[in-house]
Amino acid sequence: MIALLLACVAPDEGPAATPDVACDDVADTEVVVAQTITFGRQEGGVSRGFDLDNHVSDSNDEEGCYQPDLVSPDGVEGIDNAFSTFLPVILATEGAALEGLLQEAIDSGDVLFMVQLEDVDDPVNDTCINVSVFQGSGTPRLGTDGVLLSGQTFDVDPSVTPSRVEGLALVDGTVEARGVAMTIPMQIFDVSLLLELHDAALSLTLRPDGTASGYIGGGIEIQYLIDILEGRGDIAIADLAIDLLRTYADLYPDDTGTCPQLSTVLEFEATSAFVFED
Repeated sequence: MIALLLACVAPDEGPAATPDVACDDVADTEVVVAQTITFGRQEGGVSRGFDLDNHVSDSNDEEGCYQPDLVSPDGVEGIDNAFSTFLPVILATEGAALEGLLQEAIDSGDVLFMVQLEDVDDPVNDTCINVSVFQGSGTPRLGTDGVLLSGQTFDVDPSVTPSRVEGLALVDGTVEARGVAMTIPMQIFDVSLLLELHDAALSLTLRPDGTASGYIGGGIEIQYLIDILEGRGDIAIADLAIDLLRTYADLYPDDTGTCPQLSTVLEFEATSAFVFED
């Protein structure tokens, strides 16, 4: 079930990647590592996230498999985060442990979600920066508050392909990258998996104190999760989760009108970090 958090996968017809126009200034590099990752919630139809399919759907819309889109806190329509609709059901059952298990994986260093901003002349407003997303490697140190300490140095996990998007703008401390790809190693129950994120969208906001916050949105390939859950009588919520996945899938309908993917948003808090240079 941790796959519900991290398997953000979108097909080729999803949001296009930002054109690669490399920034080549000799400037600062900003690196952050996620201290927490949680499900993106909604309240009254309002959620952070992205319009992944470039379409505003409602309950009568076949293109969205009859799942209504949400609205961002800034009033932008078409926000795709269908997973948040049945999140309360999941958290009221065996799935209540999901975020705790993910936090344990972060604290132990099994999941070190890192973002690097390159060629940063100004950490507030910069017309051209490059963004890399990758999995870190190492054993993190925790503070007295139980979260990752700032200023730690990690390796880049060589077994996981990083993602890079070039030629982006940093506006009021925030950068948005489309076409993000990432593979995260995870342990789901007794199964070791590499969970792929392709053509997802990332928003990251830097703070003056070196911390950052952000969110990433994409579509879960529901059949991938169903294959894991099907026939697992030892998982009490397996059948419930399968039903919910099929009911709320809302992205990229196929020729039969069935949506194979479920939109979701992950929110994270991050702190400054460094990366070992080769």
